[in-house]
Amino acid sequence: MKQKTKSSFIKKMVFMTIYLLVVCSFTVWAKVINKTVATVNGEIILLDQYQEKTELFIAQYKKMSGGQDVQSKIKEIKKEILNQMIDEKLMFQEADKKKIKASRRKIENGVKSVEDRFSGEGEFKKELKRQNITYKEFKERIRKQLMIMELIDIEVRSKITEPTEEEIKEFYKANKDKMIEPAGVRVRHILITVNEDATKARKADALKKIKEIQKQLKGKESDFGELAKKHSQDPASSKRGGDLGFFIKGEMVPEFEKASFSLNVGQTSGIVKTKYGYHLIKCEGKKAEQKKTLEEIKGNLKNLIFNQKMEEKYEEWIKKLRDKASIKISDNIE
Repeated sequence: MKQKTKSSFIKKMVFMTIYLLVVCSFTVWAKVINKTVATVNGEIILLDQYQEKTELFIAQYKKMSGGQDVQSKIKEIKKEILNQMIDEKLMFQEADKKKIKASRRKIENGVKSVEDRFSGEGEFKKELKRQNITYKEFKERIRKQLMIMELIDIEVRSKITEPTEEEIKEFYKANKDKMIEPAGVRVRHILITVNEDATKARKADALKKIKEIQKQLKGKESDFGELAKKHSQDPASSKRGGDLGFFIKGEMVPEFEKASFSLNVGQTSGIVKTKYGYHLIKCEGKKAEQKKTLEEIKGNLKNLIFNQKMEEKYEEWIKKLRDKASIKISDNIE
């Protein structure tokens, strides 16, 4: 379904999620001379905290955008990040004022959800150590975020009414031309990773490996899924035999997407080079673009309308918090 909602609420929730990912390098910030960039009801936001989030998000933005048009967006990104940090301070202050608590079980589950993103406990602890963050400090971050999410549930989500049948019908009618499921393709892939700035020897070695796997496929010594489990260096899909599921145009890097959509069902590509390395791709299925009926997408529309209502309510609520707060922003923020 080609339907987009406003991005402001989504961006705020994305920033909260990013804050839980312990991925910012301490060594960068150790060299920063700390100063106050903003105060929120007397509580300060320090330069190192601000730059930590800024650098993290800009790096992620560069990765998602392929490095295109980043410079023109940096000022906007920095402004959005500072606003988010101010809002986060306000929400935590409000949660504290209302004596909202995060249970031990919720904190442990939150910690586990982040730990599970690493390949093992050792890798997680290594990342904490690399960034000079103690396990206790990490748990405190989780606790604060859980308090904020509970506050949003109480002050925003609980006050939103479920969309009525009439609202759903009217929305569908007004956006009927957008109610389309895009064409999609389902593929498996085998990846041998190599960075774009790797040495010639490293690139040659990666190419040799993918050619050896390709030879095995042509020789029918093993099926694609088994070879993916054995050789693919994509940790997210290798356990599933390289299965990436269905995706639509715009969700993968251009070279991978072009090769995938050009394949017939059951066909395997030649070697495809992307910024991640060398791939072999097998097409497992295709879906044509399809107009969706109201009955087919009623559940999705219900969620969409509810989220739009929630976004509007959230913006009203956070504005009220800001209006009654004392917020001071430094004039010299880089």
